[in-house]
Amino acid sequence: VHHGRYVELLEEGRWAYMENNPSIAASLNREGINHAVVHLEIHYHSEARLGDQLHVETKVHNAGTHRITMRQVMVNKRTQKQVLSADVTNVFYRGAPGNKVRAGDPAFECWEDLQAVIKPTNKEDDA
Repeated sequence: VHHGRYVELLEEGRWAYMENNPSIAASLNREGINHAVVHLEIHYHSEARLGDQLHVETKVHNAGTHRITMRQVMVNKRTQKQVLSADVTNVFYRGAPGNKVRAGDPAFECWEDLQAVIKPTNKEDDA
């Protein structure tokens, strides 16, 4: 699998995450809050081949005042091997990308929902 395709599959996993958490997506849409990827870090662990089925798990990993980092893990269903792990950081903004929305903004009501699904950072996970 070409490395560029993995990036597309990770994006599909993040959209599925939003679809599985409709209150978050609805709040962002209602308030006109957008988000954009500002950092993507991928660690490749094993190969995937044409025809392999891949499973992408997506979780909120960390949060700042106007950013969220999603941790994603891709597993090959045939071999059960981890194909890659990735951390994807998004910033939240209204209008132009420079107009960042801070966590304390009253219009950013889904921030608590986002924080509720954050798992504490485990130092061993960062290896």
